[in-house]
Amino acid sequence: MAIIINTIPPLQSRFFGPMLDLLPNFKSFRVCPKISDSDWLTLGICRVIESVLSGRDFLQSMKAKLHVPCVGRFFSSLKSKRRLAVCAEANEALCAIMTQTVPDVFREYSQLDDFDLYAADGHAHAHATHDPAKPSKSSATGFAKFGTSHIYTLDLRTHALSHLALADQISRRKEHEMRTLKRLEIDQMRQGAPPGRKVLYLYDPACIDYTYWYQLKRKGIYFVTVMKSNASLTRCGSYSYDINDPINAGVLFDDQVGIAGIMVRQIQYQCPQTGEIFEFLTNEINIPPGLIARLYRMRWDIEKTYDEVKNKFQEKKAWASSATAKTMQAWFICLAHNLMVIQEHKLRTEEGVTNTSEIKRKAKRLQTEIERLAEKNEVLPVLLRDFQRLTQRSVKYIRWLRAFLFVPAPWINVVAALRESYAIS
Repeated sequence: MAIIINTIPPLQSRFFGPMLDLLPNFKSFRVCPKISDSDWLTLGICRVIESVLSGRDFLQSMKAKLHVPCVGRFFSSLKSKRRLAVCAEANEALCAIMTQTVPDVFREYSQLDDFDLYAADGHAHAHATHDPAKPSKSSATGFAKFGTSHIYTLDLRTHALSHLALADQISRRKEHEMRTLKRLEIDQMRQGAPPGRKVLYLYDPACIDYTYWYQLKRKGIYFVTVMKSNASLTRCGSYSYDINDPINAGVLFDDQVGIAGIMVRQIQYQCPQTGEIFEFLTNEINIPPGLIARLYRMRWDIEKTYDEVKNKFQEKKAWASSATAKTMQAWFICLAHNLMVIQEHKLRTEEGVTNTSEIKRKAKRLQTEIERLAEKNEVLPVLLRDFQRLTQRSVKYIRWLRAFLFVPAPWINVVAALRESYAIS
């Protein structure tokens, strides 16, 4: 690593290594004498992970922990579009690593082999301290500062987090997500998927625009969302599906419907656990309806990730005012999340360290549900049993990371500390 410490802590080299080892290969990489790209990336990720109250608090903390020349230049460099490109390339590299190493929970479902699967949603940060005030009719002074909205995506196969778009910061005080999506190029929406590969987004109803869906379907991009209560649909026919296939448990119907001159698919599904009925709309017609329903229910993973960002990282506020800086902050959040997932996977596979207490709690909840349904002569659907994984990083893991990231303790002691923490209920 480029960061110079008397003894580089083993956790630090292992944690940042997957990203920094690839850094010299990035197209946007440059040798910068004032603050190197490796130092800069490390500082940005630490800004997310560290428990600090402000930017000044962070800089003072880092001066005590890292021997990096000109730490204060970190925030002035947040305006650099080249550094922004470094962030995006770094995250793309981490996503590729995760695709190769993190187990794919959908590997047994051949119906999804041709799809990249993303949960997507908007997420807001409060305004930066120095953001300019804008006219506001609801403010007593006639001016107010407005928050920053982003759209992130979460790869449901690997749990890799990416930044898709920043909402309009100039002409709109709060841009609707659909308008933000429409400003994106097709290549951005495909997120690097090769020709012939399909991309499926699991999105909340903010994405509903049937004409837009029709246009994107021709480019191999598909959406699944829940139907709005005021939607006026015309039933045109039904899609055939195997009602005896366990994958379709809970499906009530799978129809072809017309709306706004566009043909879409409507699936009605009843949750076997709660009895609640859901109605899904999609422009994809080949995936089994039960699998569509389960995929959408897994969209909740991105909400859990936002909870991780807001309540465990305390990333509630924009760092700076420029659109470039706000986008960088979003990429740093993605980088921190993805490095944690990679490190957690390595700890599990190489050291045998797992969050034992949480896994036991999850297994107990699953068994309780199986027994509850058995009393009613019902069976928990296979899709609800198969897709079992931790949806966010635990507080224990994050505290351990903060505690040992800058401590040059022997690796065996560092691992033992996390193992001990996980064993405590």
